[in-house]
Formats: sequence, C-alpha cells, structure tokens
Amino acid sequence: MFLLVLFGSGMFVFGCMMVAKPDAFAKGITEFSNKPWFHLFEIVSRLTLGVLLLLFSEQTSYPLVMQVIGGVLCFVGLFLIVIGSERHRNFASLTAKIGRYFIPIGIVAQLCGLGLVYLGFSSSDTPF
Repeated sequence: MFLLVLFGSGMFVFGCMMVAKPDAFAKGITEFSNKPWFHLFEIVSRLTLGVLLLLFSEQTSYPLVMQVIGGVLCFVGLFLIVIGSERHRNFASLTAKIGRYFIPIGIVAQLCGLGLVYLGFSSSDTPF
C-alpha cells in the first residue's frame, strides 16, 4: 500500500529531524503555522489521508490498525475545523516551545514511521 509507505516514510523523516535538530524543528513549526494556508492544509491533508485509509483498510494486512489510524486522522481534521484557525495557530506556537522535548517524540515518530512502512509493504497490492 503505497500510501502507507509514503506516510510512514514522511513520519520517519520528521522523527529524524526532531531527534537531530529539535530547535530547528520547533522553528519550522512556527514558520509553517504563520503561512496563510496552514490551517486549511492541515485539515485537508488529515481528512484526505484518513478517508483513504478507511476506504482501503480491508485491503491491508491489518485492517483494524488502518481503521483506527484513519479514524483518528479524520477526527483530528474535524476537530481542527471546530476549533478554528486562530486556536490552531496558538496551539502550534505553544507546541513549538517544547524544544528539546521533541527528541523523545521524534524517537516515537521514527518507530511508528518504520511500523507504517512495514505495514505498507506487507499489505496486498493496491494503488493506495
């Protein structure tokens, strides 16, 4: 499942960035959250990926895991709509202040990313 491999690879790369340069990662969050399209991008990307994971979950080796991940992504996308752009930006700015605490979060992101890549390669052949 190409989508899982891509998502997992991205998560692994972001995890590596968090571990290697946590302060630069925090600065990147602040800069990204100041983009005018930040809020819309965060909503659309989460809802799109979540819906795709839900739709194609039965074609994977672990459909329940994919349904949970897809459901969480959809919930977060809808939650972002409810809280609005300003609160979302404030949360991103607050998150960026954790600095060095991105290191353990990055290790978890690396492990989860590798797990998703594994799931993607162990899934049946689907375009997503």
